[in-house]
Amino acid sequence: DRIEESQKRRAKVKRRQWRTLSDDDFLQRWLTERRDAFGDWQSRYGGEMTCDFSIDSLDGLEAMVWQVADGPEELLVDSANVAFIDGAAYYLGEVLLRHGPQELRWRYLRGDVADFSEPTVEGTWWLMREPANILADIYIDVARMGGVLRRRYERAREYVAECIAITG
Repeated sequence: DRIEESQKRRAKVKRRQWRTLSDDDFLQRWLTERRDAFGDWQSRYGGEMTCDFSIDSLDGLEAMVWQVADGPEELLVDSANVAFIDGAAYYLGEVLLRHGPQELRWRYLRGDVADFSEPTVEGTWWLMREPANILADIYIDVARMGGVLRRRYERAREYVAECIAITG
C-alpha cells in the first residue's frame, strides 16, 4: 500500500529529529516553529484558500494537497515538500482542536503507549494519527471528488458523541 509505505518512511525520518529532547520539549518546539512559520506557509501555499481554521476550509486544504503532490510518496517523503506538509499538518490539527471536544490538545508520545513521529491531537475519546498521515488519506479518493478530510472529521466527531452518550 503506497500510502502506508510513505507514512512509514516519513516516520523513520521524523523519529531521528530532536531525539535528545523530552516529549514535552519536542512538542513545544514543534508548535512554536509551526506557529511562527504559519504566516509564511499561508502566503506561499494558501493561494485563494481562506485559512480561517473552519471545517469548510478542510476542502481547500485537501485541494491544496492535491496541487502540491500527486501521490503519498511525493507528499510525505519528498524533501521538497517538508515545509508544506509540516504547515498543512499543523493547520489540520488546529482545525480539529478548534472544532472538536473541548478537551482536545496537542500531544507528542514516544515509547510504550504510542510511537508517534510527530505531534498528534488527542482527548479522552479521540486519538488521531499524526495529521500528516491523515492528509495522505486523501489519495484514496482517486477520482478526486473531495471531502475526504471533512468526512474523516465527521466520523471522528460522531464516534466521540457516541462514546460520551454511552459513558454518560
